[in-house]
Amino acid sequence: MDPANLIFFTVLLLVSSLIAAMLIRAAVTLLNRFVWSQSPVREPLFTEAFGIAAMTFLIGTFAGSLVAGMLEIDGRSPRHAIMLMYASIPMNVIVLAALTAYKLQTSFGRGLAVSALQTALQFLIAAGCFTIYALAGGL
Repeated sequence: MDPANLIFFTVLLLVSSLIAAMLIRAAVTLLNRFVWSQSPVREPLFTEAFGIAAMTFLIGTFAGSLVAGMLEIDGRSPRHAIMLMYASIPMNVIVLAALTAYKLQTSFGRGLAVSALQTALQFLIAAGCFTIYALAGGL
């Protein structure tokens, strides 16, 4: 593996896991406050949330590579890369739900709710960034 690719992948893992860890903690806090106020889920420490996010990233990357290999999708093509990214979202939601349920010692249904809210928060942030970029004349 090229050292530049290894450095890029490591930085991507760290940055995306830091952001996802903050969003996991936010999702648990929001759900505890507004949905599960009678029997809340234990809020993860930042290190636990980071571990959940990093493992989800690694498992998603590995599984996405397997799917791309089986379907003979060339990830270097922007069209194929975007298609693979969107196709892997449901798998990442399920992996995140399972890891959240396991690490926070709760049911899979509650883990799925945390995962779905965390994914929705990611989309909202991405849409906001895209909007700001577009309004600034970037498109």
